[in-house]
Amino acid sequence: MNFIKICGIKRKKIEIGNKKFNRFFRKCKKIPCIIYGKDFNIPFYTTVDELNKIINYNKKCGVFIKLEDDQIKAIPKEIQYDVIKDTIIHVDFYKLNDSIPIILHIPIEFIGRPIGVIKGGRCSFSIKELTIKSLPNNIPECIKVNIDHLDIGDKITVKNIEKDKFTILQSSDSLIVKIKMSRIISKEENKKEENKKEENKKEEDKKEKKMNSN
Repeated sequence: MNFIKICGIKRKKIEIGNKKFNRFFRKCKKIPCIIYGKDFNIPFYTTVDELNKIINYNKKCGVFIKLEDDQIKAIPKEIQYDVIKDTIIHVDFYKLNDSIPIILHIPIEFIGRPIGVIKGGRCSFSIKELTIKSLPNNIPECIKVNIDHLDIGDKITVKNIEKDKFTILQSSDSLIVKIKMSRIISKEENKKEENKKEENKKEEDKKEKKMNSN
């Protein structure tokens, strides 16, 4: 997992939990944040541009947060957005301890084009991220899942994922992706099946007529 450096400024006591200050910060494109952990809690603010380094990375990443003379190793835990404007209004960071495991949601990166899709089937994705428990040094940016070998009817579940350095908390039978038959192919298959039944019926009728004529 890569680490991105961002800078922030510790909030003063009078600013913490004060909606007036929070509105002022956001108006100036500064976002209230907090770093927390066991017996650890530092409210601070940083700029939208600094946070965009994390948002635009598109994969799970850690952060080195520089606060005055301190540099704290952490990971984004929750990013809150304004429901109307869809802008960032608050970010929670969790302080990492290399000897203590952490629970995180990690995105899945699907690799390849399934054989079944080439044949006309379609991918049905049930899970696009996995919940894992891992030591900080073993946290993956994403979990890569190769799907190019999947034919129509094939699937991948959690138990098929390699997980030597972390534990997946979802059930081992949880479906991740399955290649389903498309509607067009399904109609064609049904038509073929109906034609086959019709041909078999004609053959049986012919045999029956021949037996009756004898």
